[in-house]
Amino acid sequence: MDDPALVDLEYRAEFERQQFALYDTRRLSAETHANAVIAAAIAVAAFVLADYGREPHAHLVWLLVALLGITWAIALASLARVVSWTTPRWRGGAKLARSERLPSNIVGQTLSAVRSLNDADRNALRERIVVHWQARAESAWRLSQLKDRRLGLSLWGFAGPLAYFAARLAS
Repeated sequence: MDDPALVDLEYRAEFERQQFALYDTRRLSAETHANAVIAAAIAVAAFVLADYGREPHAHLVWLLVALLGITWAIALASLARVVSWTTPRWRGGAKLARSERLPSNIVGQTLSAVRSLNDADRNALRERIVVHWQARAESAWRLSQLKDRRLGLSLWGFAGPLAYFAARLAS
């Protein structure tokens, strides 16, 4: 392992592996936050319904606004939890250009390239490993961006219950 090129390739492979771990952790945290948003939406729905059950209550329109907002929050948070590269666009999946390959397919191809190489050429093996970890890191980063966008949009659903309580206080 005295070859400087091998040492550099080992370093780059480790760097890309750590980048992947970082982005994958970010993706998993978006899924965890989506669970928290769903739990909060259910709790807010309970508060809204409990408040609406009291007399006097806000107009029915404000209740419907609150419930639509909560439905929006739960739906988009659920998408943030389960969206993947294979999720169809109409169900919240990624919008990819026709010519663009799925990042998960690229990761599969780079993994096959690493596995198909014999161990005789250590430089080529490490170069393919670097390319593989780069593909995994990019796939995880882009997927976490997709999940974060869905999660951010889900938070707008809480505007409905806020409008309900504002109307309740104003009346």
